[in-house]
Amino acid sequence: MLKPTRADVLVFAPHPDDEVIGCGGVIQHALAEGRRVRVAFTTSGDGYPRAAAKLLMKPESDLTPDDFRRLGARREAEAIAAANVLGLDASQLAFLRHPDAQLGKLPAEARTSALQGVQRVIEESQPSRVYVTDHGDEHPDHRVTNELVREAVALAGSVPEVFTYLVHSGGDTRWPLPGPRYETSAMDGITYPTGVRWPPPVRVDLTPSESERKLRALVAHESQWALDHDYLARFVKSEEIFWRVAIQPGSGYK
Repeated sequence: MLKPTRADVLVFAPHPDDEVIGCGGVIQHALAEGRRVRVAFTTSGDGYPRAAAKLLMKPESDLTPDDFRRLGARREAEAIAAANVLGLDASQLAFLRHPDAQLGKLPAEARTSALQGVQRVIEESQPSRVYVTDHGDEHPDHRVTNELVREAVALAGSVPEVFTYLVHSGGDTRWPLPGPRYETSAMDGITYPTGVRWPPPVRVDLTPSESERKLRALVAHESQWALDHDYLARFVKSEEIFWRVAIQPGSGYK
């Protein structure tokens, strides 16, 4: 009998809402094809002062450690609600609870522990496909999540296909732009997105109903939607885009 943690498709999200931003459509496709899906969150998004201040209705300067714990609990609950919209339940989610906004500053021992946690999820899931944020993403937590996943996959006995998705490029204002498809944008002599090849090698088409469900899943992340709904809505398009990653088993990654 298969463990309930086994999954054909495994999505790693640095924070609750990244799983929908990057893979809300892919998750729907996998479920429609009868594939098992699991989502792992490296942090619970509990280090975001603007979100904590909005949630607790107090100035950022008055926030306490307990306020950030409450934010983390709220964001995990929102992740479960968003998963329900997409067709998943709480048993298919893994919250690793590493420190939000601090992944790039972990001391060696804590980073080793984080890597071991990611390895456990991969070993339990035995996926054929893994999705994770791209190393060209501007957010440090997103880059470190990419590094941890790639290192863990390289250490695995059998290597799944690995695809990356992009969230942050251009300070959340320069990319992506509104519109049905992902395109580049040129501002101040810089073409966005930066740090990735363009065009993306994988474009996954979404139907109008799939895009609408993705939007509802994003709205379920209520604390984030209240702060950044204009930005988040720009990721609801007629497609999702990904980059393939080549990893050599047992010898690091490239």
